[in-house]
Amino acid sequence: MFADSSRFAEQFGADVRTASEGRALCMVIGHVSPVSAINAVGGTLAAMLPNHRAIAIVDLRHLPALQGHEDIRVAGPISVDPQRFAAFQRLIGVRG
Repeated sequence: MFADSSRFAEQFGADVRTASEGRALCMVIGHVSPVSAINAVGGTLAAMLPNHRAIAIVDLRHLPALQGHEDIRVAGPISVDPQRFAAFQRLIGVRG
């Protein structure tokens, strides 16, 4: 999508990395509530957001199954600064 995604990421102070194993924080967007799909792959719900969106902790080995679940539009790893995530959790009324 972007000709130079690393330069684009740098403009926002992003550190772009990829991983293929372990657990990761993921944004999950569903056609309906994504909670059952997250549970089906052994994930942990970190925060429920409006419009069938959630942040979950998912084992990356199970991410393809989550992405292919019929209830899910898109799911993928995200990276969040721990302090900003804690502030976000306070904003939406969820304790970290």
